[in-house]
Amino acid sequence: MVLLKQSKTDLKKEIAILQKYGIKSCGMPSRRIDTHGRDLRFRIASPAALDVPFLMTYFSVDPKPVDFVHPNGITEISKVVYGTDPARFTLIKELCDDERLELEAGNGIEVEFENKMG
Repeated sequence: MVLLKQSKTDLKKEIAILQKYGIKSCGMPSRRIDTHGRDLRFRIASPAALDVPFLMTYFSVDPKPVDFVHPNGITEISKVVYGTDPARFTLIKELCDDERLELEAGNGIEVEFENKMG
């Protein structure tokens, strides 16, 4: 399962895009408590088409520490290659304009990371 995270507080635009392509979805509010006791609220939308990533708004509170570097040196995701049916490329690009997302024909997911340790 793949997630496309959106930087806003609702998914109305994305649900309309799914509907434009004839894809039904169900959405709902969700929440979790992080390790610091903060109540992180967000919304999700799950497309009925299993080859389309599910969607999530950003958290109500940014849970990431500023300038965080993971102990293994990773600072961020630099590229995600998502394998799917080429017929879905236009839809997925319309849902997510993040330049780090690359689409290719096939199956599977590859992720590349930015590593501060080289």
